Amino acid sequence: MENVPIETTRPRTRRRSDASAERRALRPSDDAIASRAYELFLARGAQHGSDVEDWLQAERELSDPAAAEADRLTRGLQQRPNS
Repeated sequence: MENVPIETTRPRTRRRSDASAERRALRPSDDAIASRAYELFLARGAQHGSDVEDWLQAERELSDPAAAEADRLTRGLQQRPNS
């Protein structure tokens, strides 16, 4: 039997670069973020000056849909008039 180095017989472990590649793959595309940010801009009445906030909110919403839904519901409750 031939001597095989131990390193070649061990199962491969995930490398740090593999994990960061997975995170990048889960990140929404810039086009998707830009599209959602534009929707937010229009929803605010097309008022300029909040482009960074719109972008960050769009990125959050597209990265975590459950958190986006919770934010939407919270905003809806805050905007309801007091009865």
